[in-house]
Amino acid sequence: MTETYKTMFDLNSHKPIIVYPCRWTYAVMGKDEEAIRAAIAMVMLSREHQIRLSKESAGAKYRSLHVDTVVQSEADRDEIFHSIRNQPAVSMVL
Repeated sequence: MTETYKTMFDLNSHKPIIVYPCRWTYAVMGKDEEAIRAAIAMVMLSREHQIRLSKESAGAKYRSLHVDTVVQSEADRDEIFHSIRNQPAVSMVL
């Protein structure tokens, strides 16, 4: 067994192995759906992405949107995450 094989399938590792580029989905939560959509559009700019409503809280106070896009690397994935999270209309990103 090669070292690379051991590393890729090491069950003791707590970090998943992600092969880039890949499709990634962010769950973005906030109160105002239109403001959340505008914030996502500002971050994504010309990057191809799809936004879809995921869930709405019981009293429709909060909404969750899923944002699908292709990420090129871990750094790219993290940059998008932090950029969306820092938008005022966004309460949380998963």
